[in-house]
Amino acid sequence: MNYYVDVILPLPLKGTFTYELSQDEFNKLEIGFRVAVSFGKRKIYTGIVNELHNNKPESYETKPIEFIYDDKSLVSQNQIDFWNWLSRYYFVPIGDVMKAAVPSTFLLESDSLIIKKEISDDVANKMSDEEYLIYDALDFQNLKLNDISEILNKKNPYPIIQKMILNGYVELNYELKEKYRPKLLNVIFLESRLIDEINIKDSLDLLKSSPKQKELLLSIISMIQSKEYLVIKDLKKTIKFSNTTLKSLEKKGFITIKKIKIDRNHITEVNIDSSNSLTRLQKDVLSKWLTLEVGKPLKESMGEVIGAADIFEWSSEEAKRIYGETLQGRLADTRIHVYYQPVGVVAALVPWNFPITLASRKISTALSAGCSVIVKPDVITPGAVMELVNICNEAGVPPGVVNLLSGDPPFI
Repeated sequence: MNYYVDVILPLPLKGTFTYELSQDEFNKLEIGFRVAVSFGKRKIYTGIVNELHNNKPESYETKPIEFIYDDKSLVSQNQIDFWNWLSRYYFVPIGDVMKAAVPSTFLLESDSLIIKKEISDDVANKMSDEEYLIYDALDFQNLKLNDISEILNKKNPYPIIQKMILNGYVELNYELKEKYRPKLLNVIFLESRLIDEINIKDSLDLLKSSPKQKELLLSIISMIQSKEYLVIKDLKKTIKFSNTTLKSLEKKGFITIKKIKIDRNHITEVNIDSSNSLTRLQKDVLSKWLTLEVGKPLKESMGEVIGAADIFEWSSEEAKRIYGETLQGRLADTRIHVYYQPVGVVAALVPWNFPITLASRKISTALSAGCSVIVKPDVITPGAVMELVNICNEAGVPPGVVNLLSGDPPFI
């Protein structure tokens, strides 16, 4: 007969996970015991026994458990039933519920960091040889459980560490892994002394024998203007130069090359502002299109274009406030959770009388909701909407997000 155990793991994954047991382990274990199990290629986690049975899973091959921590249950059946209810009620994985309910001291895993605590000499003298070996090694650095396993030459250091934690010799922490890495940009800072026209002339005179360096320096000065720095990638779009030439300017003290961090949120804000500004810069072109196609006075057309820019700005700000809702259900023990998600591609049909205003309202709200959009202008006023779609693309909207469909309606 085969023996299996369903284990709750402290992971944001749905359901429990099944492992193999020997007959002795099956007879020893009870609901609520802690067991160490492998998950993935190298990870070891501490889980809680949820159920013991003889049913082999059909969808995957089971692994044996590593070892059993306890001689009696850490949590009761009532507690596990309560975790299951919380999981169902709040639509969260039961592993997250367990991780919140059980102190981290009782949930050792392979990424756990062991940190030394200061103790008196009398307490240190009570340690076993293996405990003292670990405690002495912690003088040099904090250790993971895998490191301790190598020091002791033991596959399973968990019981020893558990005992040291309970006795107050060490404490448990978790290594935080930074998931977000800010974008790094290579930029050029112009030396402040070159801002003065006289100093620029003197500097260029020094580069008479180096025409390539002189040409590059002139390009940097003209592009950087009042900005704090110049992105090297942008410079390469306007002039061809070698890294050696750029480094030579740095060695001569004309520029400083650095790497700076650009936060993603900062980039997003810049893009939103630039889209809005770009629409305002194009107001003359859009206004003339409106006047030619719709027949409005130019002043009224300009007002519609400026209003369209405000619509894009408003929608981009509203994207930050797309909140869900939690409502009381019909039954006393239920809640209704509302999530807002993109519905997919939006068809935006634009009438002839206010083409810029109505197209802006439909495009901007679709983008804010996370939807791509296909814009269909009226056959009388296609030019203004076409120009607006071009402006969206110039502003950095990814290809295929804002699309244009124009032509004879019966044929389309």
